[in-house]
Amino acid sequence: MTHFSLLLTLFACGDKSNDTASDDDTSVQADAYSFQGMDFVLQSAEGFRLIGDSMHLDFNADILEVSFGAGCNSHFGEYTVLDDVFEMTAMGSTEMACETELMDQDAWLAEFFTSSPLVEHDGDILTFTGAEATLIFADEEIAVPDQGLQDITWEIDTYFEGDTASAYNLNVLPNLYFANDGTFTANMGCNGASGVYEDNAGALSMTIEVMTEAMCEGDLNTVEGHIFNVINNAPTYTIDGDRITLMAGDLGIGATASAE
Repeated sequence: MTHFSLLLTLFACGDKSNDTASDDDTSVQADAYSFQGMDFVLQSAEGFRLIGDSMHLDFNADILEVSFGAGCNSHFGEYTVLDDVFEMTAMGSTEMACETELMDQDAWLAEFFTSSPLVEHDGDILTFTGAEATLIFADEEIAVPDQGLQDITWEIDTYFEGDTASAYNLNVLPNLYFANDGTFTANMGCNGASGVYEDNAGALSMTIEVMTEAMCEGDLNTVEGHIFNVINNAPTYTIDGDRITLMAGDLGIGATASAE
């Protein structure tokens, strides 16, 4: 099991900028504001080959902060834009252990975004041009429309408890499936369950009617207990593109829509 929180490791540090630009530097930051609050996904690249299914690039709506992830750790930091040059003043990362090729990719991306690439925002497209590669991102709202809750296999990959998120190295990801007839199935990694649910404007009332009773050990037992506690306590849910988050108080799970 790997735990990570939102502020762990700093790769590069600089003077902390104000949360919002002052009157004197508004013109300097004008380019940064054009995509502030937008989320993007990698559409194409030259000089870089993405390992994994997708890469997300998300800009905070309130302050000049950006985060990105490509299937392993999440990276985040402050940024400025001056004369089309994208500058990361600080970058931090979660500390989840992944396959070597994904961790190497994380290191490459961190170096790319701290190497002062040029940035160009044109409508739904955001382009970063560095010395050795060009990354072209598309507005996530258009490239990856929000999925519906039903008739999708949601593969669970993240477990929330308070301000901490956890990931587990499991051979098969647990999953949830909500059918349009009001029934659901849950594969919790060890045992399986099925039952009925009601969607009350984003709040789920879920009742397990059938569940297997296999003995689970280690991470499988921990994961199963966490999922059970979430779905059994009327979780609320939000969907952002192909991601769903279910929260029941301080406990939650995050899942991705299966590509199959």
